[in-house]
Amino acid sequence: MQYLLMFCTGWFVTARKCLLAPAKQAAFRGLEWDLANERVAVPEKKMKLLMGQLDRILADVSIATAKDIQSVSGRVAALRPAVKLAPLLCWRLNKEAIHMVERVATDVQAREEVESCLRFMKAGLQRASASAMWRKPTGLVFAGDAGDGGGGGVVVYPLEMGFAPLQTSYTEQEQEDIKAHVLHSTRREVRNICDAYAWVAETPAAKEKADEGEMLYLTDSQSAYRAVNELRTQDKETYKMVWDLWMQVMGSSFDLTVRWRPRTNPYLKAADQETRETDNSAWGLRDVYFDQILQGFGMARHDIELDPFSQKEFAKAERWYSLYSAPGSAGVDGFLMPWTKADGAKAFCFVNGPYGKLNLILEKIAQEKADCILLAPSWSGSWKGQLASLPVKAKMEVKKIKGEKGQLLPLSVPSSRVGAEARVKAGMWTTHAYLIRFGGGRKRVRRA
Repeated sequence: MQYLLMFCTGWFVTARKCLLAPAKQAAFRGLEWDLANERVAVPEKKMKLLMGQLDRILADVSIATAKDIQSVSGRVAALRPAVKLAPLLCWRLNKEAIHMVERVATDVQAREEVESCLRFMKAGLQRASASAMWRKPTGLVFAGDAGDGGGGGVVVYPLEMGFAPLQTSYTEQEQEDIKAHVLHSTRREVRNICDAYAWVAETPAAKEKADEGEMLYLTDSQSAYRAVNELRTQDKETYKMVWDLWMQVMGSSFDLTVRWRPRTNPYLKAADQETRETDNSAWGLRDVYFDQILQGFGMARHDIELDPFSQKEFAKAERWYSLYSAPGSAGVDGFLMPWTKADGAKAFCFVNGPYGKLNLILEKIAQEKADCILLAPSWSGSWKGQLASLPVKAKMEVKKIKGEKGQLLPLSVPSSRVGAEARVKAGMWTTHAYLIRFGGGRKRVRRA
């Protein structure tokens, strides 16, 4: 009836381009819209044409022109409703390859770079040629922030889950990069989004809530919001992080949306508080001293199965516990978690906890009957009596080692969350390592 009415009023309708009857699947604006599955995808015919164009250029990049590159980039950009990552796929082509096209005939490096960009685009199109039509409902809300001392945040919905706050810190090199303005605020904020998503993905209870819809991340950084949510960035390192993040999202069971909120937002105030929180117990043992201890006890790195008081940059085992929630951590708070391997079997531990809590650490070792290497200072304390009651099989003093410039290397490395006053007070005190075994040794060890 509508068709007839339009014809009578002077409109000419091309039947092959129109949908004359209601349907759940249709082609519109060069894409396939599937209402039944709530997906929009690139038609197979169009994908073959685009792949053919890429293959023709890759067959001999030396004759490629700027117009060829712009044509490919424009075609991919037009697929944005179906290819969610289209701006990221075009980024290197527009920012890097387009400026090298004039040199591809004579410059091998330029030719390889253009080929790399085109192959990257081709691989990305094959992985992400369809996407959901609309956003899912929110399953979990995370408010995050990143400062000079570290990143962090809190789960603000659902509150009843009682998740420990997320806290991450920076390595020594990253702290230097912050001072040199290399690791600038946008990179730190985007990295915090990546860390928060990774933590939710590996935390069963959090992932279960996110699976009910999507993860919503609140930030007060407009540049981080544009980089992740709108896929707009001018910085290559930020671009790499954003690409890796969306590759993780594509392989996960829940989606991600980033939303900007002013820093006066109460949720972001709580997140900001976590980034400013200091932790004067967050010290890590230098690798040269760790190797010295292992050699002294006749052990190898793979013998260490759990580091119960650690964080990512200092962990001496693949399995480790952190004081707060953190991506990669097997659990929160070594005093509360069982000192076991992932399968529940007893783990051999490297125990380098806060010296001010040695009494509690020794109580935990006795409770768990944990075979371990324990680090402790040389000074006396009530904990010495507790240590004497444990089955210490060997003891060694950790000898100071000189650095490249001849200076004695401090035993420990401070986390970025250690306060300035605690850094000044940290001395070169004498430290001992103790080998504790309850069930007998798997290997003979020599006394140092």
